[in-house]
Formats: sequence, structure tokens, C-alpha cells
Amino acid sequence: MRLSGDEAVDAVKEALASRERIAESRLAMMRAYAETTQCRRRVLLDYFGVESPEWCGNCDGCERHEADADAETPQTTEVDAPLRVDEAVEHREWGAGTVMSVEVDRATVFFESEGYKVLSFQALASGILREHASA
Repeated sequence: MRLSGDEAVDAVKEALASRERIAESRLAMMRAYAETTQCRRRVLLDYFGVESPEWCGNCDGCERHEADADAETPQTTEVDAPLRVDEAVEHREWGAGTVMSVEVDRATVFFESEGYKVLSFQALASGILREHASA
């Protein structure tokens, strides 16, 4: 199938816009890693789709967690979380995605055309995501 000149230009513009969104989301992920209060080992392993314990006990996030063990905010456990790492999901607007990490009150999902998006569990409760049916 041949594209007209205008169609080719539009296709290239969309591809560049998609790349830019993904690059921006990667930067946001690096910023989130730098600012996380969670276990850094878990954040990295979740990013690569590897399951890990909630806390490793060896990083600054774990040290803070141990110091704040009496904090009022309950921690979400794997059993409580509405999503699992590596789970395929479908977003109303952004299409198919993969859950990259799950934290206390949010999940990070990678969408091929949009990049990484951090979604609160409150937003998830509104039904913007659904489990993606496997083919």
C-alpha cells in the first residue's frame, strides 16, 4: 500500500510524537525512581518484570521504611493490590499496556504508543483499565 505525500508526512509526525511521549515518560520514570520512598531494588526489578519481595532491607528506601514502621498509612500488599506486575491491561484511550510496578497507592503501566503512565488506584476504581484478554 502506497501512501500519498501528506499521508506519509502525517505518519512520520505521529511516529515522532509517539517517540517523544515515550522518551518523556522514561524521564518521568527515572525521576520517580530517584524520588521513591519504596524499596529501590523492588522498583528496578518490577521495571524489568521480575517479582521481588516488597522490601530488600538493604537500600535507603528500606531503611526509611523500617524507621517509619509505626506510620499510620497502611501498606498495600500483593494480595491487596488490584493489579500485578507483568499483567496485561487495556486502557480506554491508550490501548493495551503492561503493568510495570505496583506501589502503595498507584501502579505504573507501559503503553506502547504513550510510554509510562502512573495511575492511582482511585482512578483504576473508576474503570479506566480492564484486564487485557490474551489472544
